[in-house]
Amino acid sequence: MLGSPVLYERIEGRLVELLGVEDALLLPTLTHIHAAVIPILTDQGTIFVDSRAHKTIWDGCVVARAHGASLHRFAHHDPEALERLLRRHPRSRGWSVWMGSTA
Repeated sequence: MLGSPVLYERIEGRLVELLGVEDALLLPTLTHIHAAVIPILTDQGTIFVDSRAHKTIWDGCVVARAHGASLHRFAHHDPEALERLLRRHPRSRGWSVWMGSTA
């Protein structure tokens, strides 16, 4: 279902050439992307995540928490709740995940 790992290596090589970057990483699903990228972006900072964020985003945040990040949920679609959290953690390096309403 996910294709051959050899194909991913080839595509990554082509992306490096096309973009003129040092390296590239191609991941086959959003689940893999969230689990790999969120922990890297957050390092040991603070994550503020919407309480209704997609499960794969939450899973990536949990992985980041296991690597030292602190994780705070705020009420869905409530920017005031996020603002209160941001005021409580003013010096935090953070990454905010905001998922819009699905309704």
